[in-house]
Amino acid sequence: NTMAVVATIYPKCTSAFDVIKTVAILTYICYYCYMMFMKRGAQYSVYPTFGKRVRKVPNTISQATRIWRGWTAGSETSDDNLQLKARQSIEDGLAAVKVLQKLAAKYPELQAYLGRPVFRKNGVYTQQRIKTLGIVMSSQTQVANMRLIEKYAQTLLKEWRFGFSDSVFNFTANSGLNAENDILLIDFGEVTFDRQVVERLIAERRWLDSWSYLHDLPADLK
Repeated sequence: NTMAVVATIYPKCTSAFDVIKTVAILTYICYYCYMMFMKRGAQYSVYPTFGKRVRKVPNTISQATRIWRGWTAGSETSDDNLQLKARQSIEDGLAAVKVLQKLAAKYPELQAYLGRPVFRKNGVYTQQRIKTLGIVMSSQTQVANMRLIEKYAQTLLKEWRFGFSDSVFNFTANSGLNAENDILLIDFGEVTFDRQVVERLIAERRWLDSWSYLHDLPADLK
């Protein structure tokens, strides 16, 4: 508890050096708490902000490589291949964010379905902090979850009208629910803007191979 630390340290500050030391300690505590709440995927790292938003920052090659190494643990994937996968995933994420930024500017109504993002330089952006569908579904009834899945399918149709689509269908992690009960896309890195790709994904029933379907959904919802 940061306030407890302040209450403990502050009375002992009897000199300028003590004040500087206290500020340094509190800065470290704040940084530690900040890092503790960090989440990281292959493309972006997600950090909390002081408010109801999160900040998303593109990974470095080394950060993304570590993620890929964890995902492929036990396989014989070489370090060179891991770095190639890491580089490609980062490039795909940055490219997707750039296109979605243009679409959001062209269609202001789209911004609500993207968590009202604010785009910064170098692929950095902030976004509304919301619960993932996986968290929402964990506290709902089967009937409510069935309705939520149907609503996710309707959200896909809305995305198609704007010219993009979820490409991996990991809705339990990549989509969320806001206070207005709308489903939002929160992971911009796993979308496609190619209609032929979408048609192929539908023909292949790609959602049946998604992590959400295979690992997150209970048998009575499949």
